[in-house]
Amino acid sequence: MNEAMPVVGMGATRGVGSDRYAYTVVAVLGPNKVMVVRDEVVYASDGSGYGEIYSPGSGEPEVVTLRKDGRWHEGTSLKG
Repeated sequence: MNEAMPVVGMGATRGVGSDRYAYTVVAVLGPNKVMVVRDEVVYASDGSGYGEIYSPGSGEPEVVTLRKDGRWHEGTSLKG
């Protein structure tokens, strides 16, 4: 798999069941660890329809780590 290396400002998506939430990378803590914050979404009309504007929110940052299976998970351990 050809994964992009995370950089500050890069978008991310968190999947919970069938729901999806937009996040932004706010800090790269190492090659396999980043800090993200959930985006605020503003719905706006440009006259021809509706669209979304995403911007990093002011919520609590979350640490996400890359695991051996190639997936990003919240936290630093799968134990517990």
